[in-house]
Amino acid sequence: LQHLAAHRYRFWDAGDPAAPPAPYAKGVSVRMDGRTIAQGQEAVRRYFQETIARRPANLRHVTVIENLDLLTPDLALADSFVRIEQEQPGGSRRVLGEFRTPTIAVREDGKWRF
Repeated sequence: LQHLAAHRYRFWDAGDPAAPPAPYAKGVSVRMDGRTIAQGQEAVRRYFQETIARRPANLRHVTVIENLDLLTPDLALADSFVRIEQEQPGGSRRVLGEFRTPTIAVREDGKWRF
């Protein structure tokens, strides 16, 4: 599960909308501020690809998984703290935003997916 989470942010940090996305479960959805942003594998892939294509240069996610609970053998809940940083002249980084994100992962066909 740690590897799955790391893969998701490497994809985002690559800044390439054509990069392979994270593996999403059949019933995947993205919710923000209590509303559904994208529902289903293709809609979620498209959402992240469009978001990556619009993002400013030199951004990265810094994600710390603070808690990982295995709820059942095939269902896990990860609570993460995320900072979005932008590289500044001289190599320092400025924090543009911080947020917490709960993520549910399921094991489908023997593989963990978001």
